[in-house]
Amino acid sequence: MASSSVPKYEVFLSSSSKDADNFSYLLHKGLEDKGILTLRGNQEVEGGGTASLDVIRQSWSAIVIISPDYASSPWLLQQLVQILQANNLYGMKVLPVFHLVNPSDVRHQRGTIGESLKKHVQYQVEEINRWRQALATVANFSGWNTGDAKDQTRVIKEIEEYVLKRIPRSSEEKKLAPSPPPLVGIRRIRLLVTCPHPQPLPPPPPPRQ
Repeated sequence: MASSSVPKYEVFLSSSSKDADNFSYLLHKGLEDKGILTLRGNQEVEGGGTASLDVIRQSWSAIVIISPDYASSPWLLQQLVQILQANNLYGMKVLPVFHLVNPSDVRHQRGTIGESLKKHVQYQVEEINRWRQALATVANFSGWNTGDAKDQTRVIKEIEEYVLKRIPRSSEEKKLAPSPPPLVGIRRIRLLVTCPHPQPLPPPPPPRQ
């Protein structure tokens, strides 16, 4: 495998800046303190600007912090779709954290998750269905639940230990790690709501006028 295909980041963090920023910050700091190269989804990257969806392809794993406000952001929902595509295409590790939400509510889009989705009336139904399936899919992955501050500290420690034991550390391990296929053009395979795993999608359509 060519060195250019080796993942640039070990962890990509996807989280809401409204109700999970403190937890995300502490998790990011904890991972970095362990020597785990971690990028937050709203973090400035080399060359300027914040992390784009393309950066997801450069990551070995993604930690998705699903919080009550997560589904209110179309950008985060599209991040989630792309993360699940990466899992489906080349085995990117997906590690969900259900932060102050019930995984069942995420799976069935109930409570605050469901209310947030209903507010995206300016987006096409097809796009919202993609987001709904992505939420249902990630809720079926094994992950962590957080509650109070003490519980969050425990979860952060468990995630640090889990990732540290599994990430490829040597140069040879990194070459053997799953990596994204080379881009040879835009794939336009439509995601069906009945599909068990997300397929490559075109960019999201513009909002309805």
